[in-house]
Amino acid sequence: MNAYSTTLRGIASALTSRPRVEQTVHLSATLYRSPDAPRHIVLVIPHGQDKGEYYEVSDTGYRLLQDGASPEYLELEPVDYDTFEGD
Repeated sequence: MNAYSTTLRGIASALTSRPRVEQTVHLSATLYRSPDAPRHIVLVIPHGQDKGEYYEVSDTGYRLLQDGASPEYLELEPVDYDTFEGD
């Protein structure tokens, strides 16, 4: 990512009035419960922190997190990945 794309994301965020946060999003697992709607378990680490939270999201939620939408903005609840067994 370069300064130009970062600036464009900031402008797009301002225009859509969606707050953008600095965070790292790691894809941990993909669950195929149905063929047309996979679910993803992602680890979201806020900028400047060592630890994060796991969330279960759709393809759209995953893309929004990568684009800077916070889990709070998307109204996501953390999941316990250590005991997660995906139905």
